[in-house]
Amino acid sequence: MGNKVKARMIADEAEIPKTPGSRGPLKNEKEALNIAGSVGYPVIIKAAAGGGGMGMERVVHEEDMTGAFKRVKEQAKTLFGNEDVYIEKLIHPNRHIEVQVLADNHGNVVHFGERDCSIQRSHQKLIEFSPADISEDLRQAITGAACALTKAIGYKNAGTVEFLVDEKENFYFMEMNTRIQVEHRVTEMVYRRDLIHEQLRSAAGEKLGYSQDDLKSYGYAIECRVNAEDPDKDFEASPGIIEKFIPPEGKNMIVDTFIPRTQRVIRVTGTETFPISTTYDSLLANVITWGKDKKSALKLMKEKLSEFVIEGKDIKTTIPFHLEKIKELGEISTGRRVKDMADRVRIKIGGKSIYAEINSSQTARLFLKSLPLKLSLGRWGDEYYGNCGINASREEDARADMEVGELAIWPDGSSFCIFFGPTPASTNGKPKAISPVNPIGKIEGDVSFLKELPHSLNAEIEKL
Repeated sequence: MGNKVKARMIADEAEIPKTPGSRGPLKNEKEALNIAGSVGYPVIIKAAAGGGGMGMERVVHEEDMTGAFKRVKEQAKTLFGNEDVYIEKLIHPNRHIEVQVLADNHGNVVHFGERDCSIQRSHQKLIEFSPADISEDLRQAITGAACALTKAIGYKNAGTVEFLVDEKENFYFMEMNTRIQVEHRVTEMVYRRDLIHEQLRSAAGEKLGYSQDDLKSYGYAIECRVNAEDPDKDFEASPGIIEKFIPPEGKNMIVDTFIPRTQRVIRVTGTETFPISTTYDSLLANVITWGKDKKSALKLMKEKLSEFVIEGKDIKTTIPFHLEKIKELGEISTGRRVKDMADRVRIKIGGKSIYAEINSSQTARLFLKSLPLKLSLGRWGDEYYGNCGINASREEDARADMEVGELAIWPDGSSFCIFFGPTPASTNGKPKAISPVNPIGKIEGDVSFLKELPHSLNAEIEKL
């Protein structure tokens, strides 16, 4: 199952839903173009032996296929020693849901529920939680599929079966990780089982000694991966010198870390510092909290992240990002997805940085492809606008009444717009465009400060 192409073939044979795409490794660029044409763009090219979010690239337009195909093949050969690549339909928007399974040497297979791992950057997980905000019907279907696949391959050990879930709760097999994962602590806290202990028992030839009916979940658990990265600079690595490291403590929580706790300068091998270099993974610590329900687990996580002290020269961490996402998780309802990093942009305007989530429309795809942009904007009524060089046809959802904070592109007019009303030019409490425009996204947070800015200014837009 470590080879993703073979894993897809096995899923096919076990009648497990999978993303449309190539059945085997792609023979050449022509085959990639044919398959992409049949399943429809956008697609994603992946290395068959890939992992850790590396060796994959989105392809939104046919003309981008040649370069992407060559780049992913080169990455696959360099990083994994296997140049085989395959292609999948890009499911967007999606949620990344994985199921924890365990099997012994006697044909017994159980699952320990699911984890939502949708909050990522560069295809690498940042936050995981269980249970996921999904319907009970999907929970039964996806855990059943994971166990069926585990039995079909005669697997023995702890493992994780990973799926993508679309907005209609259709699910698609993605891959199987044949190992314990960083986020296994989330499952341990919810199911009150030591998965490492169970893994060793299985390896020793012992029977599980319990059935699926014996496994019950309790409450809600969440994990935040604290990385040495700067969220304000596209999660740029933040190597430096840690001088103070005080992880939080308390009940119903765990901190996994390799860095010793200290309230003074750390001593390591005779030096006065603890260096964080770019040579290794940027992960500093995992913080996991549990609560009797989602609200209490998130509250505890917010408290513990706020207590976490990591100080030193040039060190930035992802803790501010996690605090922002914890707030979003508290506001989210079942079936909605948390905003991820794959389709967000930063807009630098008026001396501030604002962030927006970009939708999946065709015009939005053209917009993302054009980034980064530097624009001269002018103000008219409830909007700032400026030429962005994007020639887009009017889409079905084009409209003149916009929401405050929406971004849009004028069809056939090449203008980018930020709506920030309402003002006297508004109708029905909404900013009003002269004619219908194509919405491409929504700014996160308050945009009222835009009303106080000059009528002409410059803006920079970049993809996160």
